[in-house]
Amino acid sequence: MNNIKLLATDLDSTLLTSDGQIPAAFTTYVHALKASGIDVAITSSRPLATLRRMFPISGLSFVCDNGGLVYSDGRIIAHNMIESSTQRLMCGFIANQLGAVPVVSGLDAAYIGRDHAQYADELSDFFTNVRVVNSLAQLPVPADKVSAYFPHADSIAHIAAMRGRFAIDYAVNVTGDYLIDLMNAGVTKSGAINTLGEYLDIANTEMLAIANGNNDLDLLAAVGYSYAVANAEPEILQAASYQTSSNDDGGVLNVMDQLLRSVALTA
Repeated sequence: MNNIKLLATDLDSTLLTSDGQIPAAFTTYVHALKASGIDVAITSSRPLATLRRMFPISGLSFVCDNGGLVYSDGRIIAHNMIESSTQRLMCGFIANQLGAVPVVSGLDAAYIGRDHAQYADELSDFFTNVRVVNSLAQLPVPADKVSAYFPHADSIAHIAAMRGRFAIDYAVNVTGDYLIDLMNAGVTKSGAINTLGEYLDIANTEMLAIANGNNDLDLLAAVGYSYAVANAEPEILQAASYQTSSNDDGGVLNVMDQLLRSVALTA
């Protein structure tokens, strides 16, 4: 492990505990790894504004919106924005065909239409800075993701319809019981981690990634060292080269500690 220069960790059910908490020692480990020449990145379906609020840590990189946006050194280094006409098409299908709540992820906020304003508070569990606008059809902001929010936690019941309508031309990801995300075709966490590696001058063989869910299979395949937390889905446990303890038992921190010990032994 002494050649690793980037550690990337998934967020929900990987770094975060089951009650959504960031492990207390995470910031300390980030600074210690950075001082040892190892960068740390958060990879998530969550947008930039949410990750910046959750992790006000200097030197941390973010792969946001399932790979739709990459952020490092305090600035956006890559993004893949959805055309306005496509945003309107997606929002119309989500609201009219699925009866769900369309949410448009901009760079600084998540937007919902006034006809769904009653969901603003509960959406704040998933998005930072939820803004209500008169109409999503006239939203004049760039966005890299459009989400369908299902208030009754039944996203799985609608995934076939979403994929049937959009999967040929766009990326479709289930990100839990409440959300299905739509991005431009080709948007993946693996593509984003490659972009981040090019920016930081780090080869894929010098990367380590930790994950729990099937939407991270491509990420694990893209790096030199792949880890699954013990609570990961079966496909992830099979795909990963290594396993760490569960999210509730500090699995990510244990890998960070192992990495720091490896660096110390070779110093």
